[in-house]
Amino acid sequence: MTYRSQAVPSYAAYGGVPEEEAYGGVSLEIGLSPAQRSAKIAERKKKLQEQQNRLNNTYQNSDYKGSIPTNEQEEYLYYFNRDKEDICKNEGGMRPYAYLDSAERPNTTIGCGINLDQTRGVKTYHAQTGKLLTPQEYAYEDARLKRSHHPNFSASYYEDKSNIRIAPEENDHIMREKYKDAYNVVIKQYPNFREYTEGQQKALMDMSYALGQSKFSKYKNMRAAIHNNNWEQAAKESWRNGSGIERNIDTMKNFYPKINTDAFTKGKK
Repeated sequence: MTYRSQAVPSYAAYGGVPEEEAYGGVSLEIGLSPAQRSAKIAERKKKLQEQQNRLNNTYQNSDYKGSIPTNEQEEYLYYFNRDKEDICKNEGGMRPYAYLDSAERPNTTIGCGINLDQTRGVKTYHAQTGKLLTPQEYAYEDARLKRSHHPNFSASYYEDKSNIRIAPEENDHIMREKYKDAYNVVIKQYPNFREYTEGQQKALMDMSYALGQSKFSKYKNMRAAIHNNNWEQAAKESWRNGSGIERNIDTMKNFYPKINTDAFTKGKK
């Protein structure tokens, strides 16, 4: 795709409403003089242009060349489309069948690491009939799957033991909603997120996506290091117990490519 610059939309793009309404409802503020309204509109235009410049820079500096985002909604979708394959790989790849994860109390998992025990509203269907599972049918199949648990076997062990399946479209939908939540958490905690390198952005998004808001928010030392622009220390503070060495190393190198992971990961798991 050829990159092209995006200009701030004119008020005509807002349905032809007066300019002061288009730029933040300035006309609805009581007691503003014409000069004050003009100043407010100019300030709002400047902020919109700054936001668009950030979006443009995100596009220019990324290897992923999807559609240029023009608003915050499209921005989150841009990052999701850029990151979803990496996240799916980090979650063990796409598995259309339900399996039991490696937790001490195993969770029923499906697709790209979707935890069915914690995620509501996931549409699953029966492997034999192809019909959507009712809550009662799902509960039966889930209980049957959990009875087949074996702590030393991988996810593929459960493929022929599980009748619970997910369609690729449903997997993408659930991933997208989960990514949106993770993105909102990251943007709130790291307001300069758009200015980070693509690797640093991916590291934060992978952590937020995998950990959830509560656990992700506990990485206070990492957050302090990032706010101090100390990416080497941020990489060291990013370690997640139970996420596997390879995934942790990928995260560390995304934060700080020059980090000596061999020295740091000795004895880790």
